[in-house]
Amino acid sequence: MTDAKSFAEKRLSLDGRGDYGLHTGRWRNVERRVRKIFGCKDIDLSLSVDGGDTVRLGYVALRGGDTLASGTVTGFMTLPDTVSDALRGRAGLEMAGLEMAGEFYAWTNPLADLLYRDCFRIQEELHTPLQDKIRDVYLCERAEIRWPEIRDFIRRGNYARKAWCNQALGHLYANAGFGMEDLAALQRARSFYEEARKYDAQAREAVDRRIARIDDYIGDCRKTDSNGELIGRFLDANVQLPDSCRQLILVYNDRPDSVLCAFRRFDKQDDGRWTETFPAIHANVGRRGIAPYGEKLEGDQRTPTGAYPMGFAFGYRDDIDLRWPFLVVTKQHYWISDSEDPMYNRMTTETPATDNFEYLRRDDDAYKYAAVVEYNTRPIEKYKGSAIFFHLESGYNRGSAGCITVTEPKVIETLQWLDPHRSPYMLIATQRR
Repeated sequence: MTDAKSFAEKRLSLDGRGDYGLHTGRWRNVERRVRKIFGCKDIDLSLSVDGGDTVRLGYVALRGGDTLASGTVTGFMTLPDTVSDALRGRAGLEMAGLEMAGEFYAWTNPLADLLYRDCFRIQEELHTPLQDKIRDVYLCERAEIRWPEIRDFIRRGNYARKAWCNQALGHLYANAGFGMEDLAALQRARSFYEEARKYDAQAREAVDRRIARIDDYIGDCRKTDSNGELIGRFLDANVQLPDSCRQLILVYNDRPDSVLCAFRRFDKQDDGRWTETFPAIHANVGRRGIAPYGEKLEGDQRTPTGAYPMGFAFGYRDDIDLRWPFLVVTKQHYWISDSEDPMYNRMTTETPATDNFEYLRRDDDAYKYAAVVEYNTRPIEKYKGSAIFFHLESGYNRGSAGCITVTEPKVIETLQWLDPHRSPYMLIATQRR
């Protein structure tokens, strides 16, 4: 017979994605799993969440009228200082008596879910120092995607929840900001800390120290033009930016064969300094990583190193507001990748005479919104590679045939940012160790 102690040692692995509250179908799935643990059909579970940072799971398991186990378990969420602390502490979850309740807590708290699920899901894919930093960046991206849900969760809570959530968000953006030397992320972290200090007088001193650290770091970076120094690390005799370039997309990994990259966007100010316009995000490149300068070949599944002008944007519908030239493509728009074809590395609306081409209107959403990266266009050299585009990703850390990919919201955000009067370039490289 399964008793309460052994039940407490069990752990359920729930399917699906967490949100605020458990839907009927998901709750039934939980009950089925608990019944399987006990080998009984009679099970009674109840779940409640207070306005702060605790969740209570009540459980009674019966067999033939006999109670196998019962009780109420209270769980609470600690606030990890870093994502690494969260990982070591099972995403900051500390449960009293029943580890399974951690899963329920993740279902009811979207920020706990973000740490408990999203962070662990990508942890096994980390292999380099930069990828470890990109994990922190990715969690900020996930928080942005889930912001309506997180905002609603904060709004419904008491002061304790408001303070906890804003501190947690501040920690996420601060980790990413300090790790990537990303002042835009640090500014966002600061805004969350400012919000948190309104609701928790006891934590105000600690929060003020974090704000002061951010202010000192940003001040030091602005004195030294840290963004200009970062960009300069990727320039050399072969890779240079023209003076006319006033917008820059920087895409880089720290190992040539790595698919996962950092993706950063900068504007050049009148005084010559570069300002990071948005917080850093993740990007994916070719399945075989980034080719060293001059070594990119047709069909090698690598993304070329270098600095390239951004070409025209294209997509399936003209439904976003852009300053940048945009072409609505159909099944009669092709891009030629046959090195022997006179139209090699060009778009055409003529039926290709070769089988080696791409439809710009694909059957999937990859090119729903996209832009040409003008690699191997001025002049065009045979066998040096073609069809290098910026477009929608197929998933986190999933490589392309050589293109640069990000999530759909970030493709749109980037295309809307591009300014024809500022000569935007994309700089692609592997970080020197």
